[in-house]
Amino acid sequence: MPPGLIRAWNAGKVTIGAACKIPSSLVAESVAAVGFDYVYVDQQHGVIGNADLLPMLQAIAASGAAPVTRVPANEPAAINRALDFGAMGVIVPGIETEADAARAVAACRYPPAGIRSHGALRPPSAQSASDADDPDRAACILLVETQQGAINIEEIAATPGVDAVMVGPQNLALSLGIQLQGSWLNTPELVVTIERMRRACEQYGVIPGIGASDGHVAGQRISSGFRMVNVGNDLGHMRAGLREQLMAALEGVRRSDEVPV
Repeated sequence: MPPGLIRAWNAGKVTIGAACKIPSSLVAESVAAVGFDYVYVDQQHGVIGNADLLPMLQAIAASGAAPVTRVPANEPAAINRALDFGAMGVIVPGIETEADAARAVAACRYPPAGIRSHGALRPPSAQSASDADDPDRAACILLVETQQGAINIEEIAATPGVDAVMVGPQNLALSLGIQLQGSWLNTPELVVTIERMRRACEQYGVIPGIGASDGHVAGQRISSGFRMVNVGNDLGHMRAGLREQLMAALEGVRRSDEVPV
């Protein structure tokens, strides 16, 4: 298994990752091979089912990145399955209260620390440690991206067993009534809310994380104190890259049209 997120954070490392929305182990392998610390499989907004999840996690780990998944919802069965498949971290969406946070943590841990069901699936070498205090345990990462979640961020971050909190800027902005247009990311209310959430994580010893659309935005987030940053996803970068190449080709067409016959 590649280095886990908990061990990296304990060493003071900033972890940079990307998401996979395309249900392909080949794509997952290619993304991980770029050199990201982790790659997460997006089961919430991607088109990735259980049959795709296992080979994608295997491909990510084989390429040297920590395999992580964002489960569809805060449901113990989905979290249990992801961990059985070998995820070294689980991003749990829909977190708005302390009770939501406690439910997610319990699903990530075996008794007596939690309610995770024990069932051998993959070889021990492909599984995270079972001890809740082990630095090689699976990371419990909570996705907080609503106004209600931001209001309750102190209680969420203070929940025992939470390893990291991810801020979802887009949904948070929409929840605050901010339209995703123009320089929406710099809207004062959103900027203040995100910073307050980051500070709450630091106050309670939880890793502050956030999503970023590209490397430039990710770099700014890291400079501001975030320690887990997602740099877009495979589908978005594929579209952007292809659009850039198409524009370059069309520029050649434009120049050829300007040449006198």
